[in-house]
Amino acid sequence: MFRVVFACVLVVLTAQRCAVGDTVCPSVCLCYQGAPPVCPHQLIEETVTGREGFVEGSKEFDDNGQALRVLGDDIFSGWNRSSLLYVNMSNLNIVNISEGALMSLVHTWYLNLSANKISTIHPDTFRHNGALWWLVLSNNVITDISSSTFQHQTKMCHLDLSDNNITFIKPDTFNDNRNLLWLSLASNMIADVQPSTFQQQDRLDHLDLSGNRIISIKPDTFHLNGRLIWLSLARNEIIDIDSSTLQNQRALHNLDISDNKLTTIHPDTFQ
Repeated sequence: MFRVVFACVLVVLTAQRCAVGDTVCPSVCLCYQGAPPVCPHQLIEETVTGREGFVEGSKEFDDNGQALRVLGDDIFSGWNRSSLLYVNMSNLNIVNISEGALMSLVHTWYLNLSANKISTIHPDTFRHNGALWWLVLSNNVITDISSSTFQHQTKMCHLDLSDNNITFIKPDTFNDNRNLLWLSLASNMIADVQPSTFQQQDRLDHLDLSGNRIISIKPDTFHLNGRLIWLSLARNEIIDIDSSTLQNQRALHNLDISDNKLTTIHPDTFQ
């Protein structure tokens, strides 16, 4: 038996908004080039009304007063889906997202589900979210990502999967995300990276694989990532780097291979 109380707050606004580069910045947020908007801890819906309003949402509690923290099917169906562009649901103790929970977010470009307790992502969770270009799933307890999870996010340029419990990334996980510019898999439990994992990301400029359990990097892992500017392999268990591993990284400005088990570096590694 459950009791429902109205607790979550949704902010609806576009009294003012500004652009940072090509990014539209909600009026209550602080935006900086190359970084996510910093906004109040609220769901934000942009509209063309020029007015600000508040819509109440709901949380369910069991008889012991413990929050259920489950996103049910199509929870946004009653909202103006054409104007719901920015959704922040971080740090809400969410433990599960139903397959159809986000199906109304067809125009959303920013979705933040970080700092929750999500352990699994259904392969079709983001099926209807083709407009996403910024997705944050960091600081959860996700153990596995299906190879089809992000297949509909062809516009996505920023993906954060850091601080989870992922042990393996399937080689075709990011095959449809050819516009990715920023990808973090830091602080997981990944022990091996297949050479084809990032071969579709020829626009990638930021890749963070730090804080995993990687022992070795295949020589051709980054050969098609010629635009990489920032690469971190720090805090792994890498024992050797082949001299050809970084040969195509002419744009690389920041490389971190600290806190590994390297004993020697071939003289041609950074040529």
